[in-house]
Amino acid sequence: MTTFNLPDKLCITGGNLSENWSQFEQALSIYLIASGLDKADDERRIAILLNIIGEDGVKVYNSFRLEKKDLKYEQVIKRFQEYCNPKKNILYTRFMFYQRQQGADEPFDCFLTDLRKLVKECEFKSEDEAIRDRLVLGTSDMDTQKKLIVEGNSELDAVISKFRLAEIGRKHAEEVQGTSSKPIEVGKVLKGKSPRLIRCGWCGQQHEQNLQLCPARGKECTKCKKMNHFASVCRSKFVKTICQNEEHNTNSDEEFYCGSINKMILINKEL
Repeated sequence: MTTFNLPDKLCITGGNLSENWSQFEQALSIYLIASGLDKADDERRIAILLNIIGEDGVKVYNSFRLEKKDLKYEQVIKRFQEYCNPKKNILYTRFMFYQRQQGADEPFDCFLTDLRKLVKECEFKSEDEAIRDRLVLGTSDMDTQKKLIVEGNSELDAVISKFRLAEIGRKHAEEVQGTSSKPIEVGKVLKGKSPRLIRCGWCGQQHEQNLQLCPARGKECTKCKKMNHFASVCRSKFVKTICQNEEHNTNSDEEFYCGSINKMILINKEL
């Protein structure tokens, strides 16, 4: 035996009653068609509606005080529509529509979806024109707005397409610029592992165990005038003693990096 999902009860007391009814009526219509009950007589379809709508919905139905004799299903639906959709304040609904602005970091499609929802209550002669105008005038994308105003009278689909393409272009540009402006970040995502950080004895800062990342590399110490370290970590009186028995070669990357660790250990012990 084939079974069908029953619609949820009509929510009378919570949320937007008009929207709740619209969703309930659609779900009920789908259920009746799917189950083959859409052609049933009026009495049976009314009984199905009242069986599904819930206790609060039945109380609303009883308040209609409809004559049961020769009662039509469409009459009941109409009364629920009138109850759930009271007279609209058009000026207020349009005010809310006109006030809608796109947030600074709000995705374009979220802005568009909300405008499509708001416009349903406004009863404009042309919803497409109203949405188009609000997209252009309420956008946070000033560059695309300027281009569309210069064009003057683009259709809604063209406006949507241009805003979406502009948003995609900005995201791609941010990704490219972010990668090129911070090349040292690439190593942090290799193999999905976090980099090993050290407290560098040459610059006094924390960075990866990589000679190329040391900001002191190629810099002259303002204290001792030697290369490849900062004055803030300069230990010239100790380095001089240590270097008496050791040839100091700054041309070798390996000696510079590995030697720095050994020398700093000796320095720390002497301190």
